[in-house]
Amino acid sequence: MTAMNRLGDVTDVLGQQSGATGIAARVELLRAVDMIRSHCARAALYCAAGMLFDTAEDHQKCVEGIQRAMPGAHSGVRILVGTQPERGIDPGALNWLRQTVADMPESIEVMRRFVAMVTDVIRHFEAGTSDPSHLRALTRFAATDFNQHFAKLVNTLSAELHGDRVERRATANKTGESARNALQEISEISQNVGLIAINASIEAAHVGEQGRGFAIIATEIRELSEKIEQANARVQAQVDALICQVIDD
Repeated sequence: MTAMNRLGDVTDVLGQQSGATGIAARVELLRAVDMIRSHCARAALYCAAGMLFDTAEDHQKCVEGIQRAMPGAHSGVRILVGTQPERGIDPGALNWLRQTVADMPESIEVMRRFVAMVTDVIRHFEAGTSDPSHLRALTRFAATDFNQHFAKLVNTLSAELHGDRVERRATANKTGESARNALQEISEISQNVGLIAINASIEAAHVGEQGRGFAIIATEIRELSEKIEQANARVQAQVDALICQVIDD
């Protein structure tokens, strides 16, 4: 059984499978939000199944199914509205998630209401006093308000991730362009210095022994120019690779 199907604490899954930071950690949290929705949906399905059975044994199986799914819902509430760090989750990404959720208080209210309704259903199942009207109300709520608010939350988080990537791409491209311009200036200066050094060496050769010392200096300058050009090419490649990494992360 994989961690995704284990229906345990969502933070356990993140801690075991991720360890990501930055934009990658935000993507992992978006995945976690969908895992939370999946856990809640499974709990709702077990509640709905309770309407189809009458025996205590069948109701107990529904309760067990709900109880396997509910840790995901409980940890979901904690992740979304808590104030403490979570094991295995990048603090910056977690803060981003909670700030986004804070602007959507109705979604948190829906989540808490769902957890309360499912908890109430479990209590009635265990007491043998389950009410079909309560189960119908829960399944309708899960299919309408709960799904709508979770879809809104996922869409908002996805849009922010996309916007962040677009902004990062624009900033990276601008930074990369500035770096390339600076490197181009260095390259041009280096090439000019190299040409001057070559001309100086030629002139020194014309004057014979008297220009020998000058020729040595000109040769050293030319060699320095060549080294600068080589270093410039390496830096250019590194800048390009870094920009690609920033955009793709």
